Amino acid sequence: DWKLVERFPFIPADVAISSTGHVVVAGADYSKFAISDDLVSWQLVDPGLGRVRMVVQYADNYYAATQAGVKQSADGITWSTANGVPSFDCVAITSSPLGVTAVGSTGYNNKIYHSADGLSWADVHTASTPQYLNTICYSAPYLIAAGGSGYFLKSSDGVDWTNIASDLLGTPSQCVTTNNGLLALSAGFIYRSPLAEPVTFYPESLAASISSVAYGNGVSVAVGNNSG
Repeated sequence: DWKLVERFPFIPADVAISSTGHVVVAGADYSKFAISDDLVSWQLVDPGLGRVRMVVQYADNYYAATQAGVKQSADGITWSTANGVPSFDCVAITSSPLGVTAVGSTGYNNKIYHSADGLSWADVHTASTPQYLNTICYSAPYLIAAGGSGYFLKSSDGVDWTNIASDLLGTPSQCVTTNNGLLALSAGFIYRSPLAEPVTFYPESLAASISSVAYGNGVSVAVGNNSG
């Protein structure tokens, strides 16, 4: 069962939880963060990070995808630029058994930055293409990055990336791995793929415009708007 624990004076963009139960709620564009150790008492802070897209937790740190690159923090209050990552438009970030991986762009180039330990980062992929990367997820044993017009990349170590042939014509805004493949969210529709190559997507029949999808404990959950 779910229950409301707090109302925030900002629109949340993402949430991350540490192994000790420390919770960081990241506000959307240019807003505050909320920090709690017990989900009862909350501290509002202004991290000064500008536009925040996502926040993830890895090892002992939090990592935020921002319009100015990857930022890291031990407590969600004080943030600094990740070591070795210059300013770039970071649109998505994920943590996995391979480490922490961020995707985005600078100018007309797609960029992927990866860290195996969360401390030292490397520029592992630069490509000039009109299909900008929008999302990244982990589907053992691969990291999967995706962008416009069915542009997919995969990596088994976070460092070396190769193209994956795909028949998805849309631009995925989110990818989620399940126990039997990959879900891609594009223009309000969900597409499913068994992750065999080439990647073939099959549309899911849902009577709503989907805004986000998640998977856990054997269940896929989608949220969206049904005005009909």
